[in-house]
Amino acid sequence: MATATLTDSLREALTLAQAAHLFAPVPHIATLHRWRTIGVMANGVRVKLATWRRGGVVTTTPAAVEEFLRAINVGADDPGDSPTDAARRSRAAGKALETIGG
Repeated sequence: MATATLTDSLREALTLAQAAHLFAPVPHIATLHRWRTIGVMANGVRVKLATWRRGGVVTTTPAAVEEFLRAINVGADDPGDSPTDAARRSRAAGKALETIGG
């Protein structure tokens, strides 16, 4: 696979309204703005949708959307890879009960 150049990225550029249609169900455009500015916490890491301004319009690419989705879904198939705080507390409480004989 060839490395994408800036020219290739500009040809593939989508407005956020267009990029929203790459998702199912289609999120509100405000959601994409939030993903690009604030991001999403995934496995303790903040992940943002890569965007840039092109003629005053915020754009992204299908490749950037795919990279964003991959990053926020790391470990999603195996919940054991990234336990939630509640699961960690539950395991810790279970171990504490075992040690005191509960």
